[in-house]
Amino acid sequence: MKKITFLLFALMIGFITMQSQTISLIGDAVGGWSTDVDLTTTDNNIYTLTGYTIVSGGVKFRQNHDWGTNWGGTAFPSGTAVLNSADNIPAIAGTYDITFNLTTLTYNFVSTTNFANIGIIGSAVNGGATTDTNLFTTDGVNYFIKAINLSDGNAHFRQDDSETINWSDSAFPSGTGTQNGTDIPVTANDYNIDFNITTGAYSFNFLDISLIGQFNSWGADVDLTTADGENYTLNGFILPDTAPNPNELKFRQNHDWSVNWGDGGGNITLTPGTYNVTFTRSTGAYTFTSTTASIKDYATSNDIIIYPTATNTYFKSNKSIHTIKIYTITGSIAKTFTGNFAAGYAFNISDLSPAMYFISIDTKKGNGFQRLIVK
Repeated sequence: MKKITFLLFALMIGFITMQSQTISLIGDAVGGWSTDVDLTTTDNNIYTLTGYTIVSGGVKFRQNHDWGTNWGGTAFPSGTAVLNSADNIPAIAGTYDITFNLTTLTYNFVSTTNFANIGIIGSAVNGGATTDTNLFTTDGVNYFIKAINLSDGNAHFRQDDSETINWSDSAFPSGTGTQNGTDIPVTANDYNIDFNITTGAYSFNFLDISLIGQFNSWGADVDLTTADGENYTLNGFILPDTAPNPNELKFRQNHDWSVNWGDGGGNITLTPGTYNVTFTRSTGAYTFTSTTASIKDYATSNDIIIYPTATNTYFKSNKSIHTIKIYTITGSIAKTFTGNFAAGYAFNISDLSPAMYFISIDTKKGNGFQRLIVK
């Protein structure tokens, strides 16, 4: 009798546990990483969320609102999730019926908006597959796809997997497609593609690579530039000498956490200064080359002094200067003075917004920087 009672109790506990299991979505695509969006189920296996609107960003599934059991992935709108993966599913903005299979870990985001189905096809796309690679849209006019790998070959856009309505042009990387135009001659690379079905305008753009970190409170990205989609650079990047020191930062792709690079998987740590930055996308190799010559060095060798360092009108130098560039703390140029400025020249900064800036100084004897507070 005791064994039967214990067995019934164990079954009840298992049933209660099974019933109380929750599967949810979480991420910046669904409102942030602090609040779960619960799916529903009738069998504790297939979980669904109907007609839910998301924004572009990363997302994960997780169990019981806890990071102990979560699932990520690299594919969208469908794929097979990986338990406790470091990858976020790269969701695209839209309204979807969402399903997650707890047994097979397959997931699907099925669009519920009745927009035209636009795809790209050709010898350059997916190994020359005979089926289209679909683009995404939030308004039925502007279509896009992120980080698509294309080979050398041709491509064109078409609607509903049919040549009845198609767009193409002989120009690359941008042009205006027309019905039955010459196929687009694609050069192999990874691209972000934009396409407008009203005008036929298209562009194949290299992927965005940017820096983000404590220096800007993990906020707006600072973009690097590229001429080939592989090697990226950023010159004159200023890492301010404000706490914390050293500063933590990372590279990331397309302003999204789905693909990012750090130091051995963690954050890169860097001391304050001015740097020329290089990054190789295929390998993740990077360099931060310091270009900083401290103001103390100037004071010792050239006796250059910028004054006042806190002002809302102008500042001066006690020595002649060739070029001055004023940078924001995120590394963008706010103002430039170029010429042969005599000692005591008043550099007008009354049009700058109150903030902390960095002055890059160029003289015949060297370069350096100094902090400036605009009140």
